[in-house]
Amino acid sequence: MESSSDNTGDPGLIPQPVDRIKEILRWIFDSLVRNASYMMGVTVVNGLTGFVFWTIAARVQTTEQVGLASSIISIIQLLSGIAGLGLGIGLVRFLADAQDPKRMLNSVFNLTLLTSVLVGALYILGLPIWNPSIYLVAQSGWVKFGQIIYLGVTALGALIQLAFLGLRQAKYSFFHALWFNAVRVLVVPLSSTSGFTGIVAAMMVGFFVADLIAILRFIPKALPGYHYRVRLSLQVFRELLPFSVVNYLTNLFMQLPMLIGPPLALELLDAPSSAFAYSGWLIGSMLSGPGMALAQSAFAEGSKSPHKLKEILSRAGMITIVVTTPLAIVLAVGGKIILNVFGVEYVQESAVLLRWIAFTSPMFGLNALYITSLRVRKRNLELLLVSIFIATVAILTPLFGLAKHGLGTLGIGWFCANLVVIVWSLRAYFTDK
Repeated sequence: MESSSDNTGDPGLIPQPVDRIKEILRWIFDSLVRNASYMMGVTVVNGLTGFVFWTIAARVQTTEQVGLASSIISIIQLLSGIAGLGLGIGLVRFLADAQDPKRMLNSVFNLTLLTSVLVGALYILGLPIWNPSIYLVAQSGWVKFGQIIYLGVTALGALIQLAFLGLRQAKYSFFHALWFNAVRVLVVPLSSTSGFTGIVAAMMVGFFVADLIAILRFIPKALPGYHYRVRLSLQVFRELLPFSVVNYLTNLFMQLPMLIGPPLALELLDAPSSAFAYSGWLIGSMLSGPGMALAQSAFAEGSKSPHKLKEILSRAGMITIVVTTPLAIVLAVGGKIILNVFGVEYVQESAVLLRWIAFTSPMFGLNALYITSLRVRKRNLELLLVSIFIATVAILTPLFGLAKHGLGTLGIGWFCANLVVIVWSLRAYFTDK
């Protein structure tokens, strides 16, 4: 008599665990995580080489020169977001399915270069009003012209990286970041005799080389047949701008707290304080990388499959918490050791700010996913209000407390703003269908 419990010959029982493992692996390594991994790679490369870059700068320049350079770089990053008009998010949403993606890409590139010149010129003309400390040391025509060029290549570089994400070819965003970082690290040691302008020039050259290689080599690989052309298409802008305008304002408000810190410290305190603020944000922002990368990838995937949005966000949120939380604890505890590489004064002045940014990073990652959900669902009013709230709290706190309580108020404002939004977003997640 055969035993009924002997199932080793039953082919239906053995594959079940194997199939389950395959399903889990597919769940982990689908396009959401694959593209997000490349975008996280961009953040890691930017962060690590940025750490090397500013360590070299701190060794070859005085703290005052580093502070001036960090303020200019922060302002240019902010202005590049203004000049970009939110079109990068439009590329993520529409480029892959566009009837003529080559025309769309060239039109967006050319408009951004034009707006960069306009925004840069207005910034230079208004320097005595909104950035008098920079105005006093940037009188040279070459320095002013260089800032406009730097603005243009920075704005173009941001668009290029998002274009690759829109084409579901985020690996080329990573390659673009590699070139940018390799060049700026190689160039910055040459700035020892040129002050803050040498540091800024190293950033500009890095973006210029990376953008040029991307346009000539990487984009034609991701989008076969692409060639750069000087053209503008009104049809493309009619398609992109209605979607991009709210996202443009949202990105602008979300960037303000991080980028306004160094210039604010420069004007309310002094040039060295700007360097201390920038170093804190530089190291702390590395922890925002996983959440931002997953949010960008989730937006690309959610736009393609909106019916799966909640599942996509759940996966991205779980990964964000698992990756970011332990790193935040490590950085909060060991931040002084990292800052010591810049110098003892950086430890004394930046440690408190860095600790607050570290504690905020898991919340910021989840909030980035919440903003992604609002974008996909086209809940534009809520999207705009959330970003305005974060910017308002995160800027007003140091604006009134920086002079009296120091750089830590930059981090406190950032923490409080994200804490309120995370409570609101979790409520929305569990109540929305």
